[in-house]
Amino acid sequence: MDVYSRTRSLLGEERFDQLRRLRVMVVGVGGVGSHAAQALAHMGVGHLHLVDHDVIDITNANRHVQAQKRRITQPKVLALKSHLEETFDELSISTTRAYFSEETRYLLDEPVDIILECIDHLQAKILLIQEAQRRDIPILSAMGMGNRVDPSKLFFTTLYESRGCPLARRLRKEARLLQLKDIPVIMSSEIAAKTVVESEAVRHAPASCYLVPAACGNMMAYYVLDRFTTASTKTSTPTR
Repeated sequence: MDVYSRTRSLLGEERFDQLRRLRVMVVGVGGVGSHAAQALAHMGVGHLHLVDHDVIDITNANRHVQAQKRRITQPKVLALKSHLEETFDELSISTTRAYFSEETRYLLDEPVDIILECIDHLQAKILLIQEAQRRDIPILSAMGMGNRVDPSKLFFTTLYESRGCPLARRLRKEARLLQLKDIPVIMSSEIAAKTVVESEAVRHAPASCYLVPAACGNMMAYYVLDRFTTASTKTSTPTR
């Protein structure tokens, strides 16, 4: 028996082994990305590459899985790597502490089966999608999750079919200008509250809670399971 015994029993050996062979890159390991990475680790994915420039702060401890008190001020990617390694001995984790930008797009030259895009910066999101498509790497993108409290309003769709999310609207516009192909996304039908957090930061951040980002991260992990494993027991398939 091991930490994966019950997961392996549920999925079956073939499906579980398919997960073990996967290499998943999670770009942005905040409220959404940290939960996606943790869910993938619990499901048995064999390799994670975590990419993020930021540090754990008391103001994001409300939604990050790696935000234990002793990890405040640590880089998010290193804090998450340490957090996951406390449970999983056979999980390979690589980290890059950086923005995704023109200078770091070389990261996509490494072998990767899918990218989970969990960035909140528009230009970084569009660049990552563009570079993934240039290399024919599957990508799943998270739309706006801030200022929302109802995880039951999350759903799978595609970027060009998305409606009602301000971030998705701006991303659609940029993607069409670049003539990018449509991609799968997760978004919320909940109308976002008009709330910002007052701080000393240059750009005020939207308010947030644990529920919606965590649910989105878990849905992203399910998408990976559904897309890359096959078994007669598979259930409903999300929009791709």
